[in-house]
Amino acid sequence: MALEEVVKESHAAINSADMQMDISIPQIYLLRSARGYVAPEFWDKGETALTLTYNTNYYRSVNHGQAYDSFYGRALAGFNLGGWMFRHDGSLSWQRQKNNEYHHYDAINTYVQRDIPQIKSRLLLGEGNTSGEIFDTLSFRGAQISTVDQMWPDSQRGYAPEIRGVARTNAQVTVSQNGNKIYETTVSPGPFNITDLYPTGYGGDLDVTVKEADGGETRFSVPYAAMTRLKRPGMTFYSLTGGVSRKDNMVYTPSVYQGTIQHGFSNSLTGYSGILGSDNYTSVLLGGAFGLPVGAISLDITGAQTKYGDEKKQGVSYRATYSKKVSQTNTNFTLAAYRFSSSGYYSFDNALQINNYYKKNHKNSSSNYLSRPKQRFSMTASQNFGESYGNIYLTGFVQNYWDSAGTNTQFQLGYNNTIGRVSYTLSANRLLYSTGGHDTQLSLDFSVPIGSDSQSYVTGSATHNKQGVNAQTAVNGVLGEHDQYNYNVGIARDTDNEKSGSVSGQYRSPYSMLTASYTKGGKLLFCLGWYQRCGSRFT
Repeated sequence: MALEEVVKESHAAINSADMQMDISIPQIYLLRSARGYVAPEFWDKGETALTLTYNTNYYRSVNHGQAYDSFYGRALAGFNLGGWMFRHDGSLSWQRQKNNEYHHYDAINTYVQRDIPQIKSRLLLGEGNTSGEIFDTLSFRGAQISTVDQMWPDSQRGYAPEIRGVARTNAQVTVSQNGNKIYETTVSPGPFNITDLYPTGYGGDLDVTVKEADGGETRFSVPYAAMTRLKRPGMTFYSLTGGVSRKDNMVYTPSVYQGTIQHGFSNSLTGYSGILGSDNYTSVLLGGAFGLPVGAISLDITGAQTKYGDEKKQGVSYRATYSKKVSQTNTNFTLAAYRFSSSGYYSFDNALQINNYYKKNHKNSSSNYLSRPKQRFSMTASQNFGESYGNIYLTGFVQNYWDSAGTNTQFQLGYNNTIGRVSYTLSANRLLYSTGGHDTQLSLDFSVPIGSDSQSYVTGSATHNKQGVNAQTAVNGVLGEHDQYNYNVGIARDTDNEKSGSVSGQYRSPYSMLTASYTKGGKLLFCLGWYQRCGSRFT
């Protein structure tokens, strides 16, 4: 049987004089490993060991003779054994002022987990959180198994499109973005497929050049707009969670289950779906993300049914997002619009709140105290004008609610640039409240290095709002052979026209950080802080 009959567009030739056989097989049919690939059998499960990572912070202030003390410590303790990783994450808070003293220990998460390399997944038993990529993040106590992105080679993490083409001869394939070469390889005659491009931020169309051995060239572009819901072609990500809901200050902690799946069908289409349910709540989501020449777009619909007391509500939520980087003008544009189409739609968090209220009050509950969004429109855009002309950005959102009148609106416009050695930012922030009130804030921030080593700076800021003007300026920098000392000397004026001066210093060792500050003005304040962070392993 001829090679061409087994592998399309391949061929073999025998050179009798040199006793040599030349075989050419198109790149797309070759078994290849992505850049950075390491076979699972060579992965290290880790050593049997105790681990401890912690940070602590002590703070003391004295104001007009009155002392205030506080301490905060957080620790992540663990034990590794045979691929199982036991972890406990907790924090301790303590405060004292006059004769009042308060302390509280918060057990944040306790769990055991194990990696399953064969299916690129991780099993977790105990307390944890869902990713929040499809549904909103929820805390649970139970079990979870989910795909782990870090188990893919680093060149296949995140989203980047595949590049397909055809070479007439042994050819050099070059991929560029915004004029920068990001990939180059050599392929055999026939079809080829590049699947291990590193993701590049917002994206920007990819320019592909195929340079043939005979000098001919072929050029084409591949659309590339980044979005979290886009997945590489052929890749599947899933998550299965079951247990009980875990939320602070809730007497209602129902059983909960959640399943999500995302699959990349092609460069231009990723499908995703999910189901989320509990004792009195069920929601189903179906959506798709599209990588198009005009940008990345995702559309999804969620249907939900909520029960509380004698009430049963049903509703639908529609969501659309858009993202695009315009390489020609260096513009990043992200647009998101959320619209809840019916008053019967409740998020899972809304359902928890209203059922918790019902359980505590032992009677039918009104949902009027909930802030359930009806429509939300949000936007982020930025424009870079080049090295000498700075960058302008705009962010904002408009939102209204089913259970209350009025609309909340907020937007911010800013500009930053560097002139000589002076870096500065101008910004304007405007808030319009649903109650009819509003607030406008104008700000200026600047920074100027002192000396040639840029170890010290003069910084300043001024803010104007309806309360008046706040202004401050300071000299700060670092000292020491290892930059272990920081200092700051500043003066300020608040909206009441009260002036103050402050001096602060900081020392950093490999294991801890000590901070002291002194402020003199309308108020006399002395503060002392101590922060320590450490990671240890005991085998």
